[in-house]
Amino acid sequence: MGGNTFPAFLELAETRPETTFVMACPVYDGAQELYEQVRRRSSQLHNVRFLDFVPFAETKELFSRALAFVNTSTTEGFPNTFVQAARAGTPILSLEVNPDNILERADIGACAFGDPGRLARQLGELLDQPTIWKRQAESASQYFQREHNLVTRIPAFAEALASIT
Repeated sequence: MGGNTFPAFLELAETRPETTFVMACPVYDGAQELYEQVRRRSSQLHNVRFLDFVPFAETKELFSRALAFVNTSTTEGFPNTFVQAARAGTPILSLEVNPDNILERADIGACAFGDPGRLARQLGELLDQPTIWKRQAESASQYFQREHNLVTRIPAFAEALASIT
């Protein structure tokens, strides 16, 4: 869990007690103590549903049902979860990770640049202003189709491979 600030997610949940949050938090090697701390704290919040492990096959439904995907990592490259959220048409909010400013550039979400208060405001705007949510959800879906859909990407990949030989 080294680059993840799970407590920031729980603090965000505390700012919106009327909103249900789902937290997927698997146990990582060497981080059992932090995991237990987060699990205990989440159990004290009535609006947080804690999931310790979610098989990949079940993640699609979670992303599809979510109004937003919240990433609290402090260091990551381009998270696979961004692709999964975009595939589901789910806007993305990120505490710090925003490779090449993709969230704003593609209008698929927003980055708080490490500011938990800003993250809470961004979530409020997304949930309280349906036009913003709808625009970002549609943009996320379009972004996925354009950049990550295998049906459209495989021919370009095959062409790149062919050019190498």
